[in-house]
Amino acid sequence: MLTPVPSIYNMVAQQTTIVPHTQEPYVSRVYPSTEELDKVIQSAVVAQKAWNAVSLSQRIAIGKKFTVRSLVLLPATASDRVKG
Repeated sequence: MLTPVPSIYNMVAQQTTIVPHTQEPYVSRVYPSTEELDKVIQSAVVAQKAWNAVSLSQRIAIGKKFTVRSLVLLPATASDRVKG
């Protein structure tokens, strides 16, 4: 269980990234609340326990789905390359 954080941290806070050469705002993000962070952490704990139950061979197979080849950024084999 996580220890509660003092209420001062429950305020809505925002971060704005500035473009250095123009000093213009590039993007702004709102920080998550303590409750949102607690929920995400608890979800991660549950997910890790489920992942721990997956065999190594299954993990490898899952990981291979995320390789550059599966994203079709590169041909799967040299023979698939366009000759030109």
